[in-house]
Amino acid sequence: MDVIAFVLAHAGIAHRRDLAAAGFTSYRIGIAIRSGTLVPLGRMWIATASVDPALALAASIGGRIACTTAARHLGLWTLTHDTPHVAVPPTSKVPRLDGVRLHRSIPLAPVRRTSIVESIVDVLAHVAVCLPREEALVIWESALRLGRILPSSVAHIPWRSIAAQTLANACDVLSDSGLETMVVDRLRALGLPVRQQVALLGHNVDILIGSRLVVQIDGWEHHSSAKDRARDNRHDARLRAAGYRVIRIGYAEVVHGWAAIELEIVTAVAQLAHSGVHPRATSGWVGR
Repeated sequence: MDVIAFVLAHAGIAHRRDLAAAGFTSYRIGIAIRSGTLVPLGRMWIATASVDPALALAASIGGRIACTTAARHLGLWTLTHDTPHVAVPPTSKVPRLDGVRLHRSIPLAPVRRTSIVESIVDVLAHVAVCLPREEALVIWESALRLGRILPSSVAHIPWRSIAAQTLANACDVLSDSGLETMVVDRLRALGLPVRQQVALLGHNVDILIGSRLVVQIDGWEHHSSAKDRARDNRHDARLRAAGYRVIRIGYAEVVHGWAAIELEIVTAVAQLAHSGVHPRATSGWVGR
């Protein structure tokens, strides 16, 4: 592997210590820099010309990408695509930068000196205080779902903020997507009896309210092909034939049209659709 391939394999940026440990001499690195293929960032970093601007920024000011920026880099579910977030030491002399969110704090967890990304523990700690609760919960549950951190670890970390401790108590591993995290959190806030990933008629449903009201969420990852949609439609039809009420929603409804969906769900609950009991059976009404 040549030096350019090595840097590309490390997200387009590598620390000089790692390059030296891999056997790349200053001479070979210098050739790549003079050719314009690689560029130096700060004193200790070497990057490709096309490196993620957030990584380049962090390296140039002696920091690490943090919070939502690090969450996206790690492949976690995120809703917010805002300005770059960079963690720097509390004693850093880096001034306030326009369009950049600097996090000046002592890390909760150590990372290698040659890492350009803060620890997953610090990512979670930062998003807890930087984002609205729901958006932060999406990232926390994504980290658990993707195995970036264990539930037992989350439970035993002495989080420094009330927001982080609240999220540690609330997060779970059951959600298949950030959309599911959002929907479950909203339904529980309404006091509804919610269960996730319940097996019904041979397939798991995303959410079961009570015993008969099913909420299915069309996330892009598992419902993007015509084959996936046909499978979902067949299962929905079987559920309805078996007496279940099925409400299927997607990204637009969850993120932009929740009020209408919430009204549909609470109306269904008022109609006792979650219990399988027809409202007239409990009202004492007798038809002609």
